[in-house]
Amino acid sequence: MSTSIKRRFSKTLTRPKNQPLITSDIKGNPSKDPIVSPSQGVPPPEDLKCHTFEDISSLTESFLDFESQDLMSTTKNLAHELRSKLKEYKSSNQEHLKKKYKVHQKVKSCRNEFEVMKNSIGEVLFEAKKTKEELRSMREKIEGESFKECDAIPCYEPQSQVIEQIYSLKNSIDFMNHRLTLTERELEAKSYENEKLKKSLYKIKESIVEKTSLETEESHVNCQVCVII
Repeated sequence: MSTSIKRRFSKTLTRPKNQPLITSDIKGNPSKDPIVSPSQGVPPPEDLKCHTFEDISSLTESFLDFESQDLMSTTKNLAHELRSKLKEYKSSNQEHLKKKYKVHQKVKSCRNEFEVMKNSIGEVLFEAKKTKEELRSMREKIEGESFKECDAIPCYEPQSQVIEQIYSLKNSIDFMNHRLTLTERELEAKSYENEKLKKSLYKIKESIVEKTSLETEESHVNCQVCVII
């Protein structure tokens, strides 16, 4: 860049061969300022008096040095700012990866707990079904015994003993019916609790899935930093 400026100024300061440097309209009057023709290709005399080729070269070089220093300073500031921004992006990306790992660990632990609860609920339902079937068979047996036909053989026992046996049998039947009713109510309560537990587990699963999807979207946004790096 400085070489082209030097060539331009050297071309300007070089006058054609066999051509006077300065011409004057009035001969013999040196006190008057000479007039320079534009076709001579030289700058005005005032510029020639004030600035020489060395002055112009030094000014040009100093200007170029100042411009290069300014450019280097700007480049250095931009590089420093870029490094700081990249450092911030890297730290934020590391924090995001740590949070994502924690969320994955939490989801894994919740999934294990969910599997344990699911297995326990299955066992409870199996036991409840088994108990219900046993109670049903007991009720059928009791009802079958209560409606069992009596033998035609006459009883020689006293009437009071027969009545006592009938009352005791009736009391035992009532007790068993009451027990069956309580058991059915307990089974209904357990079934209701199981339904509530299923709903709560479903809500927990939905919240975990929603949180995982939100973390995944944030990771896609922050991963653009990795592409920049």
